[in-house]
Amino acid sequence: MMVMNLHLLSLPMFITQLIIASIFMSGFVSLYQELGQFLGGQKANWARIGSRVLLMVFSLGVGSLFHFMGYYVYYNAMMFHNMGLFILVFTMFDTDLKIWEYLIRAIALISVWSMHHMGHFDRPQFAISLILLGIALIALQRYGKQFRYNIWLNGGLTVYISIAFWLLLPRVSAGMQVSTAICMQAILMFILMDVAASNYWLHRHRVGVETGKMAQLVNYDSLTNAKTYALYQHEITTLFNDAKQRNEPLTLVALDVDHFKQINDYYGHLAGNDVLVGVAQTLEHVLEKYGYNRYVYRTGGEEFNIVFADKRPDDVMSIIDECWHAVQKAHYSYEEYDINVTISMGVTAMTDQDASVEDIYRRADDNLYQSKRNGRNTVTVDGETRDRNHRDAILSTYVFCPQSVMKVTADGEATPMSNELLLRNYSYEHRRWVVPEHFQVSVKTQIDLMTQLLDYKHCFSISMNLDEAQFIDPATPKALAAFRKAQPTLDYMVVEMEEWPSLTDLKSVLAEYRQADIKLVIDDVALNTNLEELDYLLPYVDGLKFTMTANDVARDRERLQTRLVYWSRIAKQYDLLFVVKGVENQEEVDWLQEHQITAYMQGYYFDRPVLPRVE
Repeated sequence: MMVMNLHLLSLPMFITQLIIASIFMSGFVSLYQELGQFLGGQKANWARIGSRVLLMVFSLGVGSLFHFMGYYVYYNAMMFHNMGLFILVFTMFDTDLKIWEYLIRAIALISVWSMHHMGHFDRPQFAISLILLGIALIALQRYGKQFRYNIWLNGGLTVYISIAFWLLLPRVSAGMQVSTAICMQAILMFILMDVAASNYWLHRHRVGVETGKMAQLVNYDSLTNAKTYALYQHEITTLFNDAKQRNEPLTLVALDVDHFKQINDYYGHLAGNDVLVGVAQTLEHVLEKYGYNRYVYRTGGEEFNIVFADKRPDDVMSIIDECWHAVQKAHYSYEEYDINVTISMGVTAMTDQDASVEDIYRRADDNLYQSKRNGRNTVTVDGETRDRNHRDAILSTYVFCPQSVMKVTADGEATPMSNELLLRNYSYEHRRWVVPEHFQVSVKTQIDLMTQLLDYKHCFSISMNLDEAQFIDPATPKALAAFRKAQPTLDYMVVEMEEWPSLTDLKSVLAEYRQADIKLVIDDVALNTNLEELDYLLPYVDGLKFTMTANDVARDRERLQTRLVYWSRIAKQYDLLFVVKGVENQEEVDWLQEHQITAYMQGYYFDRPVLPRVE
């Protein structure tokens, strides 16, 4: 039977053993951290799991070895038992432990703990000590970081565990008397060992954090957190030379954000910065799945490079395509702006003729610019451009162009009454302004566009469009009221909508629109619109707009006339302004006047929107 050879130590012996144990424990802490960092740097999943197993075997093996040494030595038994217990407890503070690691280590600790009660498992003190240990283990598992990096919490838990272990031992443990004095001396040694080792652990942690911050400043771009051009030059040279020596492949990707200047010019440089951050994060998110996020570099303003070591282009084209599509599908936000962007990419492989890293970089850069010459938003691999029939840059450059609503007198004189703001966005593919496919433009963006418009064109009244969600947002009437206040030359303002909220939602914000003196108009009433769709709105709005299309006029003028007369009467019944838009020629003006439909008209016949030139 193993016997615990515990003896009360003299002061000189106690101090000597304490110094030896503290130095050894500090060394163990240092070695454990170094091993953890080295093994944790493995990229492959199986290698990471294997590394964690090795680290666990190392700590449990050393802890158990010291524990068993306590049974075979004489004067140093207390020191070895404390060191064994300390290692088993202290490595439980490792915040990188997976749940399966934690459970295995906990079982090992409980086993060693129980061995000290061998032959006395029926004592209530044994059960109490296990309960106290269980509480400590649960607390460590849930609040590991707080205990690890707070010296007071760390020390408090150590005192708690040492007391639970030593004071609850049986008086005869493994065939030997254990006195209160021995237990107190052992507790004191355990606590002082922890003070020394914990302070050393925390010191190394702080030094590591500071070193990491310095390395981050030197090696990582402060904006995007991608690696810097300086680090890129060093690492790509190393990778290139290694690949040459080992006769291994190497693939380099150069990419940049399409139309980045337009993003900066239109949304501002802060928005451009956010786009760069978002693109870098998107790339790293994709590459992280394949273990290549370590090789993303920001090498210029909007330019990034990706390096694939030991890979040919064909091996990684699926990853490159995924990066390309991920950026294309992502939505990058700045304040209330939603900005969609695309990237152009150039891909090349290292060849036997490449004498230096500059050769492969120059070729990747040439491929990138070939992608740009072929319309952007595409990938060129060693001179071959793929997917040329793509849609170029989804950058949404918006502008408002005013179109007048005219009041036409009986003698044919047309006077501008208000201006509807028509939204257009610039198509880089067709090099012209087009009607956007989607009209989800934030209220803030619309206010900015209106402000820009009023800076160069006098409009005494304007009409803007909102969707249902924007209309019922309580912030919208407040923002429009503030805009009106900042535009003293604006006589009145109109909000037009095609789709309206429920009556309850309408009433919830109606008072705020009225208070801001903003008129409400039902837009896009058409030939097939039924009164039942709109009747609940009529007591609360100020006008109706009927859209008259060329097809309506050409195919069924009699039915068109009937519907116009019908809606004109509805407007008069509710005292609403009635506007017919889509007027294309004088014949249609005469026809509307002849049938006394309305005096208020809008269309290209009166006013064609003037759009800015984009070079």
